[in-house]
Amino acid sequence: MQQFAPAFLTGILLLCCSRELPDVNWMLLLPVAVFLAWRFRPFRIVAAFATGFLWALLQAHLLLDPQLPLSLEKKDLLVQGQVISIPQRTGNKVRFDFAPDKVITPAGETILPDRIRLNWYRSTAEIHAGEQWQLLVRLKRPHGFMNPGGFDYERYLFQQGIGATGYVRKSADNQRLMAAGFGLDPLRESLAEKIRLALDGSAVTGLILALVLGLRGDIEPAQWDLFLATGTNHLIAISGLHIGLISGLGFWLGRWLWRRSARLCLLVPAPKAAALFAFFPALGYAALAGFSIPTQRALVMLSVVLLAVSLGRPVKAGTTLSLALVLVLLLDSFAVLSPGFWLSFSAVAIIVWMLGNRRHWRAWQQWAVVQGGLSLSLFPLTVWFFQRASLVAPVANFLVVPVVGFLVVPLALLGSLCLLFSPEAGGWILQIPAALLGGVIWLLQMLMQHTWSSISLPQPPLLLLLLALLGIALVLAPRGLPGRGLGVVFLAPLFLNNSDSLEAGAFQVDFLDVGQGLSVVVRTANHVLLYDTGARFSESFNAGKAVVVPFLENQGIGTVDRLIISHSDNDHRGGLQPVLAAMEVGQVFASDPDALSPVDADACHRGQSWQWDGVNFSVLHPPAGWSGNENNGSCVLRIANAAGSVLLTADIEKGAERELLRHYGDALQASVLLVPHHGSKTSSLPAFIEIVDPEIAVLSTGYLNRFGFPKKQVMQRYARRDIKIYNTVDTGKLRIGFSANGVIDVSTFRDTNSRFWNQSTKTGDSLRSTGPSNPLSWPHS
Repeated sequence: MQQFAPAFLTGILLLCCSRELPDVNWMLLLPVAVFLAWRFRPFRIVAAFATGFLWALLQAHLLLDPQLPLSLEKKDLLVQGQVISIPQRTGNKVRFDFAPDKVITPAGETILPDRIRLNWYRSTAEIHAGEQWQLLVRLKRPHGFMNPGGFDYERYLFQQGIGATGYVRKSADNQRLMAAGFGLDPLRESLAEKIRLALDGSAVTGLILALVLGLRGDIEPAQWDLFLATGTNHLIAISGLHIGLISGLGFWLGRWLWRRSARLCLLVPAPKAAALFAFFPALGYAALAGFSIPTQRALVMLSVVLLAVSLGRPVKAGTTLSLALVLVLLLDSFAVLSPGFWLSFSAVAIIVWMLGNRRHWRAWQQWAVVQGGLSLSLFPLTVWFFQRASLVAPVANFLVVPVVGFLVVPLALLGSLCLLFSPEAGGWILQIPAALLGGVIWLLQMLMQHTWSSISLPQPPLLLLLLALLGIALVLAPRGLPGRGLGVVFLAPLFLNNSDSLEAGAFQVDFLDVGQGLSVVVRTANHVLLYDTGARFSESFNAGKAVVVPFLENQGIGTVDRLIISHSDNDHRGGLQPVLAAMEVGQVFASDPDALSPVDADACHRGQSWQWDGVNFSVLHPPAGWSGNENNGSCVLRIANAAGSVLLTADIEKGAERELLRHYGDALQASVLLVPHHGSKTSSLPAFIEIVDPEIAVLSTGYLNRFGFPKKQVMQRYARRDIKIYNTVDTGKLRIGFSANGVIDVSTFRDTNSRFWNQSTKTGDSLRSTGPSNPLSWPHS
């Protein structure tokens, strides 16, 4: 098994790295691969590899079929089906997963994905898990932002089996067809409401719901950020730690009760009987969490250990871990796409590695070693996945894990279950874990007061990550193992890793994929400029926090020398506050500084210019005292070196374009043009395009955006001049590099990082908007 598991895992990873999904007929070889792995030892590793690849291929086809037809995107569909998740209410919307059973209109043999995610805005309807509904919906295929360091929403939806997203339209046809029957989700939803009533608006209600039911929608963003920054976010996710602790309490209680009877001990030894007492509390806890993927992993791992205890067979820790790994991947091959999978299995492996020869230590010594060792060992993986790691995590976990694990979780579960029979008693019990969580938050806030409490590092190359993990294994190895000192040497490059440096005179421009909005990062050899910060989409989600800051951290950028907000529209400045909170920012400029109050900003105006590292920057618009409309007052920036130039135009319209033509004439020429106002009909005068005469035009639009950007007639103006057009909705993050010796290089993030689950998003939305034209084909650098 210890040979089979790594090969099986490697086969799955190979499929996950594939850009195209192999033909379904390859799955016919799966029985052959399983037979060879089972019966022929010389072929076991190769057969295990093939088994992993083919098993993942089978699951991938099941997850991706059927797909939403392109012709049905943004079309009204009247569907009937069942609510299959607990609805999450945030502000004026409710979000839930829906399993469509029947399409009423359009009539015909329309087949929808098995699971779709819906938002219902400004609805007064009460919708609950397990109910049957008829709904008028508009759907689209899975699509998310694609940027280095950012959350891969498309991968997440694929892993969750969600084949389309959309929203419920206002209609008299929306109606409940059948009330919810008995089921797990209706029971969990009812319990969640009882917990909310019992805690009556407590600041930690969201944390209690997360710990008891795995529902994180009520957690306040500031609390989530606090747990992330202190490396204790695993405490508010029902996974291996909590299920293991609950199981341990069950094992201890079961063994204690069983030992009270000599007759029972003669029939079955107490440890074997206690294994059953340990399993059922863990099973019940996983059920309360809705058998989420992390709880499934934890339950499988625990079951393997308890089965070994029940059978009374001594099983090596490595064999147990390998068996659990294979079972988890058989259940869900694409668990490998989740950071939690790697962090949880790595944590268990490190604990086994550290304590293997240290069992003579006292319990508190082992606890301290485990917390310190885990924080150190998971540091490279945390930097790899999140480009951030907490330096106070060992102390925070040493102090907080016992409180949450041994007090908060058991008491929260006890109080919640009591609510089903006695709301008064349950509510009284719940006040205790709520008070304890209040103390935990206070302690974590104290630890977070230090400026050195966390560190940001650029994402390392895979080779550096593997080298760092090897170094960690050596550092934590038992005494007497040769070469332990080399561990520090192997770990050091992780801290010395820097993003690619530019030579003097060169610069590169990154057009980030922020949906319907704009954010551009410009880098020279020693300076960084940020032009706009994307939109603020809701109270809890904005592009600054979700895209811009993760990208800067991924690239190892901690300081923005100059930040320009082109104008005060939300889609250009909505992400400003998270950027200012996370980054050291030098000067801030804006077309309307007063609109950024209380941020201290200067006005941008024509005539401002500077040079960084041999690269020239010039503000071309607006003139001082400009009184045009807000879009026409956008800050227009030109960046140039020996290779070429970029003209960043934000949302200027025809009035500003005419002013630029009048004042600069042929001096407006640029190699790259940011298409004004996202391709709106109000911009891109033919004369303006002719004078700028770009080789490349760049658009930043949202997928199937409600404005219909870019407009077809506008794009045809660019197409007629054979200008190559890139749209971040199709390319993801777009990088254009200008070398010091006159070479322009273009690369797109989707082109280099897309996988088979992303292929369905290449719908050519910009093609449908602009009409057929060769320059609008999918760009390749």
